[in-house]
Amino acid sequence: DISVIVPAYRESGPQLFRKLQEAHDLITTTTVEEDGSKKKSCKIEVIVVHAHCTDMETSFSLPEEEEEKHQHLHPQDQYKKMMPKFAKITCAPDVGGGRGPCLNHGAMLANGRVLTFLHADTRLAVGWNEALLEAFPPAASKLLLLNKDDDSSPPQTIANSCAFSFAIDTSTIKNNNNSKNDYFPPGIRAVEQTANWRSHWFHLPYGDQCLSVPSYVFEYVGGYPHQCLMEDYELVRLLRQRVAQVSSLSSSTSISRPIREELKILDLPAKCHVRRWQKFGVLYVTMTNSKLVNLYSRQDMTADELFAIYYGMDPEGKDDPIPWEVELEEFLSKQS
Repeated sequence: DISVIVPAYRESGPQLFRKLQEAHDLITTTTVEEDGSKKKSCKIEVIVVHAHCTDMETSFSLPEEEEEKHQHLHPQDQYKKMMPKFAKITCAPDVGGGRGPCLNHGAMLANGRVLTFLHADTRLAVGWNEALLEAFPPAASKLLLLNKDDDSSPPQTIANSCAFSFAIDTSTIKNNNNSKNDYFPPGIRAVEQTANWRSHWFHLPYGDQCLSVPSYVFEYVGGYPHQCLMEDYELVRLLRQRVAQVSSLSSSTSISRPIREELKILDLPAKCHVRRWQKFGVLYVTMTNSKLVNLYSRQDMTADELFAIYYGMDPEGKDDPIPWEVELEEFLSKQS
């Protein structure tokens, strides 16, 4: 049902292990067995697209407390032995060029009806899977609703994508310590509130809010753009364009019940790690993000130029050929 695609850039094996284990523990769908016991049952696959990891041992080493229990196993077998019982877990090498191509590569390998793009520093909430399945009901149930002949019925609204509400994870902050990791940045709740106003009023979520898209919609808009930064901004723009196109097409046709699409914001939060605001402060992070978005939206700077400013280096693999261009060249060469 759901393909969770996790871009991992220089992430440690234990961190990824704990993240995927946590995502599994927060699944709330249950089935009742013949003996009356309840068992988690949800068709979920996880695709980790990693960068700068030379082998499986480096990418997916077990936490220290687990390594001793499975020393006789190969590192890859250790990982499979200890991982939660997802339907499928795939470790895919990064294709270069930044997060946009990385996410597209994961989507290409996905089999789920819903594609969920989860950043490595974002935590999901309890019941995240049920919230997504409720936002994207099966196509059959949609058709039943859309085939009603009641002309007085209001337009049928379905979600072409969704995102969780924005939150910042401050659970790791301890007030009894003066270390940098225990610093609670003032104004952090105001950041959450303004981000959620932006999302709910204008349907402009951030990538940190775990964008989720049905696979057919993702294919329709062409996926993420092949760029290293602002890929989530561009995907949301394309999804909003589809909302306008479907509304215009629906109103111009003679169907009994018009169709409307929306970019839905769920009440459940996706919690982003607090370290960015701890390191730079709320004011600096907010002003920097606003400046980069404005520069990009006005087309004053390209994604590569913004990447160089934000990270202090050029994006790796920026000169690599774009996959669809390679396929087009191969197709044209065969036709000639």
